[in-house]
Amino acid sequence: MQSIRRGSSAWGAPFLYLVVGWVIVQSVWHLGFALWERGASGEWWSGGAAQDPLYELGTSLGFWGMVLFGINFVLASRWQWVERLFGGLDRVYRMHGWLGKVTLTLLVLHWGILVLQAWPNGSLLIDYLIPGLHLGYTLGTVALALLVTLVILTIWVRLEYATWLSSHVWMGPAYLLGGLHAFVVQYDWYIALMTVAGGYAWAYRTWFYHRRAPHVHGVVQRKSIQQNITELVLHLDTNWLARPGQFVFFGVVPHADAPDHAVMAELHPFSLSQIIDNRTIRISVKAVGDYTEWLRTVEVGQRVVVYGPHGTFAERERTAPQIWLAGGIGITPFLSMLHAERALPSATPILLFWAVRTAADAVYAAEIRALAAQLPHVRVVIHTGPCALGDVETALGQPIGATHVLRVCGPPALMRSVRQQWRQRGLARQRFISEEFAMR
Repeated sequence: MQSIRRGSSAWGAPFLYLVVGWVIVQSVWHLGFALWERGASGEWWSGGAAQDPLYELGTSLGFWGMVLFGINFVLASRWQWVERLFGGLDRVYRMHGWLGKVTLTLLVLHWGILVLQAWPNGSLLIDYLIPGLHLGYTLGTVALALLVTLVILTIWVRLEYATWLSSHVWMGPAYLLGGLHAFVVQYDWYIALMTVAGGYAWAYRTWFYHRRAPHVHGVVQRKSIQQNITELVLHLDTNWLARPGQFVFFGVVPHADAPDHAVMAELHPFSLSQIIDNRTIRISVKAVGDYTEWLRTVEVGQRVVVYGPHGTFAERERTAPQIWLAGGIGITPFLSMLHAERALPSATPILLFWAVRTAADAVYAAEIRALAAQLPHVRVVIHTGPCALGDVETALGQPIGATHVLRVCGPPALMRSVRQQWRQRGLARQRFISEEFAMR
């Protein structure tokens, strides 16, 4: 299994930004033309006429909303070719969340503009607004109502992770109903093809991912608990290639007679804290919720399934002087990177700055210092309490310059704060490298 490298092929995000930009330009054109036509004629309501620019605007927004809706299922698939297009799975999921909001906006505007444009055609308004009178419009109304409900729940309501994830399954019916609505209203073959393509991505992620996605089976070889960190060493059934700094989706098989793909609970992403060899890896999990607390009960000898690996955290901008900034359990990808430095040392100077709440939380301090003692180009600073870029610069002994590369992994609040401080200093965006493992 090859790792995912970020390079010139990571054009997925720019392409989608371009598509959304085109939709905005096209929409402004239709709206401007509609207002000009109404001003010239003095007739502000067309009663739903299909030749009206406002009608064209409404239908165009619906079409593009469905296109982006289908693409969002592709983004959620975890297909490796999708990850390559965006340069990392964390980027894919950030785009997934942003595109979901854009999709909802377009589809709500699609409905609202068509309702507005139908005024004062009472019979058409009734068909639009009252389910059951017209098959095509009923399908669209139900699909939009379901989508709005789900987006409110998944984006603006803080659900438990399992409930939040389960609610995503219902995005598929909303999408399929919307595609059927568009086909019944317009009978265009490309709408049917688009709906089938997006529906396939949804079905893959919902039902086939556990069997079809790249994965390897293994067993828990060793387990230890330090403070609130559960450390699992996994011995895999076959050779497996992963890179330092990558992460995996991990699941436990419930009992010996269960098929290997029947994992307990939903898969969660965890970074590799050490790649011992091609068949042995270590993950380190901080207990922060029900699932991570439950992992403390996993026993040595239990079967596991590992999906991935994913991520490009360690592979970007390797030649410049490095600052590795970890917050709390965000130390895990740096641990695997530090072990890799021992096996294949580089000449690049590295400052590893680990911010923890208290000294007792620095459970890997001895391991890190032992590794750094073998690496003259690596310096380690363990910092207790709140952390800012100024603290890192104090440890560095100089201001962070244009030649430095900063890698950050930690709580979202820390990464947002440090990113903002980085921008305020006017430093290059491509030299700020972060990877978020909270996939929602």
